[in-house]
Amino acid sequence: MCGSRAWKDRRKIRQVLQELPYHAVVAHGGARGADLIAKQEAEGLGLRTVPYPVDATLDGPWPAAGIKRNTRMVEDFKPEFAFAFRSAGRSNGTDDCFRKCKKAGANSYMIKEDSTELDLARVTGLWWQQLTLLEGE
Repeated sequence: MCGSRAWKDRRKIRQVLQELPYHAVVAHGGARGADLIAKQEAEGLGLRTVPYPVDATLDGPWPAAGIKRNTRMVEDFKPEFAFAFRSAGRSNGTDDCFRKCKKAGANSYMIKEDSTELDLARVTGLWWQQLTLLEGE
């Protein structure tokens, strides 16, 4: 799970999280906005969360620390699925994490502020079909 620090729409994050299986683990960067909302909503649904906050000893100084943390999070967590909640405007960290998840082979979905209910239904339906296929292997 990654997203913009300016993200405020708790409902869209909850809508995606509530479709996850009970044994899902949600990784997040621990930043304000989408990350912390995802943490709160996931825990409220009884899902386990794993934070990957920036750690200066591992990630170095800002401004590159967030990008290095994204690399560490993707390499360590090895996500099967990734959901990026992106606000309008600049969101370099979200875009970077989304690209890294896709490159690592995660089934990756971008949810934007202006995503409609139909868009969200398509996202949850698509990933649910992929999850069912993966679990059936």
